Amino acid sequence: MLWANSHLVKWTLLRISPMRDETIQPIVLALDIGTSSTRALLFDHRGRSVPNSECQIPVEMITTADGGAELDTETLFDLVCQTIDSTAKRATQPIAAVGMSCFWHSLLGLDGDGNPVTPVYLWADTRARQEVQAIRKEIDPAQLWHNTGCFVHSSYWPGKLRWLKSFDPDQFGRVREWVAFGDFVLRRLVGYRGTSVSMASATAMMNQKTCQWDDLAIKAAAVDPQTLPEINPSTEPLGTVGADLAKRWPNLAQAQWIAAHGDGACANVGSGGTGPHRIALTVGTSGALRMVEPIKRITEATDNLWTYRVDCERAVLGAAISNGGKVIEWLAERTGGEIGDADWQAAAEMEIDEHGLTLLPFLAGERAPIWNDWATGAIAGLRLATTSAEIIRAGMEAVTWRLTLLYRTLASHAEEPHKVVANGGAILRSPAWMQLMADAFQHPIIAMPAEEEASARGAALLALEATGLIDSLDDAADPAADGHVVQPNPVNADACQRAIDRQQVLFEALYDRTGHPVLEAT
Repeated sequence: MLWANSHLVKWTLLRISPMRDETIQPIVLALDIGTSSTRALLFDHRGRSVPNSECQIPVEMITTADGGAELDTETLFDLVCQTIDSTAKRATQPIAAVGMSCFWHSLLGLDGDGNPVTPVYLWADTRARQEVQAIRKEIDPAQLWHNTGCFVHSSYWPGKLRWLKSFDPDQFGRVREWVAFGDFVLRRLVGYRGTSVSMASATAMMNQKTCQWDDLAIKAAAVDPQTLPEINPSTEPLGTVGADLAKRWPNLAQAQWIAAHGDGACANVGSGGTGPHRIALTVGTSGALRMVEPIKRITEATDNLWTYRVDCERAVLGAAISNGGKVIEWLAERTGGEIGDADWQAAAEMEIDEHGLTLLPFLAGERAPIWNDWATGAIAGLRLATTSAEIIRAGMEAVTWRLTLLYRTLASHAEEPHKVVANGGAILRSPAWMQLMADAFQHPIIAMPAEEEASARGAALLALEATGLIDSLDDAADPAADGHVVQPNPVNADACQRAIDRQQVLFEALYDRTGHPVLEAT
């Protein structure tokens, strides 16, 4: 397999960071809860990871044939606690604060006692596509985008809430509060009831101007606003763990916990992407390009980009695809390919587009720029002589072409000269993919050092800032300063563009103007 996943614990990966100068006190613990793994690690006062402190446990997304994508709530919570167990005991002194990066867009229903009624529904779950279509007919999608910074799409809460109400009304009726998974973790560990501006901003339910729940979104979701958590605009610490957990984690007994932030916001902060001169490229299970700007610079939604938040003062402008490294993993699994084997090596060494395949990588529908819940994957150009290496390479290129379209849009909003900093395990593990991305963008890409965990580091820096342990994010070292710069090859620009154009031709042949498949099964 290219990237290991497991819904149950199969192993614990302790990544060993390279030794560096003496750790600068105090230290903070960062939780990085993702859809493919959850991890915990320690950072010092300068935002540098503490050697030998990381615990990472794989998790596996539960998928269904009708487009479901979810995680078991209690299992994931237990895995988060296991990572804390391992990392907290590795601290050589008390931990000052805890920050959390958690996947955006998750939806989880709780009963009156705060216990989970539902699994964790993920951004990749497209079962709400019929309800999304109904919402688009009932309200003005452009107005909802203007209000919330988000599109009408199954990734977000409005469609999911309507689908859940029709899909399982009994279960829906038992829910007393809808939260994101990160909010659930904090409720269990520190008794915090509420959600952060960062987490709420990516639900398509928060008004970007007021940082409160939006009336039009509530109407679209057909949900009782009393079942939505309070949005806390403050970045002040939430408190400490109770006596029982203090006994379990003595090094965390006095640590101040910080509200959860969206993983994309944390990835930008952790890669130094906190201004209009830097774009963060993240390729993990999915893929995204984002830029952080002061909210006062953003007057309205624009250019098919979404607007989320770091907090009340800082906006995250960008776009995401639903299908990133997961596409390559999926193709490799089905063709028998693995990192380091002959197929993978052959795929890495191919010239751009030499395989003659055109691939649509829409295994989980798609977000930007087409926002199409009906989209599915397709491969054109297969022959008897087509090899598994060629299919893997075509998947890598197909994802790259989608991200290139997003980069061109976001780059038009960046201040020049701008830098592109890459993070995420999928792309950092493949120099060939990094070069391909630079060639397609026709812009240098700075690859963050492999040992730097951008989302976790961002959570740590935001915790340091919130607790006053640093005055600003600028006090931290720039992780990209030691990154490897990958220069684009101008000779490959035309080949990339021809492949992008051909991919678009295939999409237009398979989907009508409404985005529905022409060859839809009856």
